[in-house]
Amino acid sequence: MSTCRSCGALIVWALTEGGKRMPVDTQADPEGSLALWRAEGEWRTKVIQSDWHGPRYRPHFATCPDAESWRRPR
Repeated sequence: MSTCRSCGALIVWALTEGGKRMPVDTQADPEGSLALWRAEGEWRTKVIQSDWHGPRYRPHFATCPDAESWRRPR
């Protein structure tokens, strides 16, 4: 676990199915769209469907008040 450098929230850096790192909130949220688990010593995440029955998590980009300042231009 680490903390967001902008807002100080607890986050984990999870590996996505595409192999990129994503900051994820550590608290489960019923509105979340991600599954979060630990495998082979790393946090992993994937987008889940509406019929998911396990805990749900949110990407930290969705909850951080300073998320816009971290976005990269496309």
